[in-house]
Amino acid sequence: MSRIGKQNIKLPVGTEIAKEKNLITIKGPKGFLTRSFRNEIDINIKDNVISLVPKKKDVFSRALWGTYASHLNNMIQGVNKSFEKKLIIEGIGFKSEVKDKKLILALGFSHLINIQIPKELIVSAEKNIITINGIDKEE
Repeated sequence: MSRIGKQNIKLPVGTEIAKEKNLITIKGPKGFLTRSFRNEIDINIKDNVISLVPKKKDVFSRALWGTYASHLNNMIQGVNKSFEKKLIIEGIGFKSEVKDKKLILALGFSHLINIQIPKELIVSAEKNIITINGIDKEE
């Protein structure tokens, strides 16, 4: 039984939610996120409170119950205050820099590693610390 799925999710002030069939859109001060959900779980929205109820009592529905609650929590948290991840590069001669929406890494290979930065993310590199910011936790 899902303990996460049983808990009601309260929307913070300034956050809006819209449901259209299986598509949920959450808007907040930092932007908006949209996600499609399967119909095994009923997502009920009433008075800025979201509750999730599985339609069937099978293993798959119970697995989705807690997962969807976590997805909704992450979406709400992301549009209100963005997620931040710091990565530390340690090694002699290891370097990182951001140029033209690309993360360029020198990690001891014979060539540089170029990684295209998605447009939804903000990446900065200072000395040996790479900081990644964005509203979508999965990005």
